[in-house]
Amino acid sequence: MSLSLSMRMIHFPVMTTTTRINLTTTLMVIITLLLAGGVVQAAKHDTPTVQGLIERCFEIAQSLPNDDEDYDPDINPFAQDVRSSQARILEEVAVLQAITGDVPQALKTLETIPDPSWRNPGWLKVVRIQAEGGDLVGAKETAMSTITSMWSLDTALGVIGLQYAAAGDLEKASAIFPDYGYGKAQHFLSISASQATAGDAKGAAKTYSEAVKHAEKEGTAISFRRSTLEHLISIQLRSEDWDGVIRSFGDLPENRKVFYVSSLAKAYMRQNNITAVRQLAEQWLQLSTTKKAGPDRDSIIVKVVEIYAMAGDIDAAIKQASSNKATSEGLLRLIAEVQARNQDIRGSYRTIGMMKDAESREAVILVIVKEQGARGDFKQAIQTVRSLKNPESRLQLLVDLSNISNASPHMSRMLDFMPPLQREGRLAWAAKSLAAAQARSGGAEEAMRWATQQSSYVEALALVGVARGLLGKTAD
Repeated sequence: MSLSLSMRMIHFPVMTTTTRINLTTTLMVIITLLLAGGVVQAAKHDTPTVQGLIERCFEIAQSLPNDDEDYDPDINPFAQDVRSSQARILEEVAVLQAITGDVPQALKTLETIPDPSWRNPGWLKVVRIQAEGGDLVGAKETAMSTITSMWSLDTALGVIGLQYAAAGDLEKASAIFPDYGYGKAQHFLSISASQATAGDAKGAAKTYSEAVKHAEKEGTAISFRRSTLEHLISIQLRSEDWDGVIRSFGDLPENRKVFYVSSLAKAYMRQNNITAVRQLAEQWLQLSTTKKAGPDRDSIIVKVVEIYAMAGDIDAAIKQASSNKATSEGLLRLIAEVQARNQDIRGSYRTIGMMKDAESREAVILVIVKEQGARGDFKQAIQTVRSLKNPESRLQLLVDLSNISNASPHMSRMLDFMPPLQREGRLAWAAKSLAAAQARSGGAEEAMRWATQQSSYVEALALVGVARGLLGKTAD
């Protein structure tokens, strides 16, 4: 296959075992170009280097056998099928080509994957890139002309419909969104759910209103509202419609309120109504002592502890947590996690000190790290990660931090923090994310040097990460 790329200054020979050292030398040429041209300082715009990396990854893929890799379902439990290492790299190459705007070449690359059933995930990703880039007509054409899996096609059409909805064109969204024959009200509810999942909370709320209108036309408005009330609360939470959350909670059946009382407390907290939160905790604590609580008593106590912690009344939360030795450890963990999410890191560590179970303590530290990363404190987050004893926990958190889009000088050497791993598939999965973060943060050349020291499969995935980072992207 001849790649029609704009950069031809570097030639990549077809890779065999005997030519691997030549490719390593070639990669060092790319690094030299990066350093000489000051490209690292303007990584997002370095298309020629990205094209060189694309060619290199394609060459590596062609050199690999077309057999199944050591597949780990824990890495991607949603994978449709097992694909070969070669197919996965070719898919990554195609995605990079689509990101750079060369969709025709991306589709040609996917056609080189030997097993046709392994092409569907790549086609779906290309459709997503087209749709999110605004080419909705082209995305639909790609989906209809390539995808052979019904699940992938439904997902692709849903992605396109979601983009129409985001643009405010609900009719086109409805026309293209997968239709499962449940009526227009349920149809728009599906679109609303997709918007909420994608983070478009306000759009989701608007589409939900459209769903109710269709339910009224269909004569099912009362039952529709009742059956979708919990869905509406989730949309209101995402759209920060706190008054709406409070109203919807009041409309819930009594036997469902225990599942959403934390959401009500969150709504009050966001309105800075601490008094209402404490009153809520006391009200539900009182309920737990009555016959009405019944089999829900333990669940109610959990909610009471959580709500007291949300209000900052840690003494009251700990008192309730300590009242039952059988559940106290789990409730202390809950308190510490709430403190971490409230950015009371010192308080969270004090509560951790009261916990006996090492795994529970580490689970809270994972929450602390994610909160530190979410607010951009990558230096402290990485230090916290490195203090963890469990290598799998360290690995997962490094990947989580890497997939936060912010660039930071503290993430410019992420691959240095990689714990030792024996499984090639897991190492490749992690390397892609860490290399992307490192390249985004100015460490592309070091990431490529690291890649040359790995197996062919890991090297290719790490270089994919570098390319994505140079384009200002995360690993996925």
